[in-house]
Amino acid sequence: MLNSSPDIQAQLASGEIRAFTLIHMAIKGVDHRYTDCDVPLPLNGALYKPRGYKLGTVSYSLAKIVDSAQFSIDNMDDQLTPSFDGGDPQGSPVTVYLVCLGADYKLLGTYPDNNLILFSGTIDDWSSPEGSIEVTIASDMVQWHQKTMRMQSSSCSWPVFKGTECGYSGVATNCDRSYARCSALGNTANFGGERWLPSIEGANIWWGQTPEVSA
Repeated sequence: MLNSSPDIQAQLASGEIRAFTLIHMAIKGVDHRYTDCDVPLPLNGALYKPRGYKLGTVSYSLAKIVDSAQFSIDNMDDQLTPSFDGGDPQGSPVTVYLVCLGADYKLLGTYPDNNLILFSGTIDDWSSPEGSIEVTIASDMVQWHQKTMRMQSSSCSWPVFKGTECGYSGVATNCDRSYARCSALGNTANFGGERWLPSIEGANIWWGQTPEVSA
């Protein structure tokens, strides 16, 4: 969900100001800052230069969290070619801002209270049709969609007793993968299980702030 300050909401509702977007791409140590305004715009000590681009699809999850966004940016002068065709832009951070200008092209409000971040994420995919660069930005929240490489267990999950992960090098020849046995062997620093799991089995687990209980 996008949240903006009351000031920027009032400015947009007035109809007397103009809104423009800014794009900041930081690709392998090179900052690319552009705006869809026809004059350069300063924000937080940095200058955003005019360049043609078009913001495309913004995808939302069921929880109204932005999952991905797309934009197409002009590259007729090949200024972006070294960072994309000649580089490795995947994973580079991108932020899209919304700012409001008065009739004199002066930025209204102060950073960051009166400027809205439309989207923030990293470059997931891109292509370079003739004269432009098309970019898909993935939200950092997509990392929560990744599947775990293994099932978590309260018992030790290392595949080999005395193996690399286990690290035990004593005289014992067997282990039942329990924490008690690992403790007896003096090897709990390398225990490969989540021994707290049984304590939360069947419990209600809340992410974030615990909801209020009604009287």
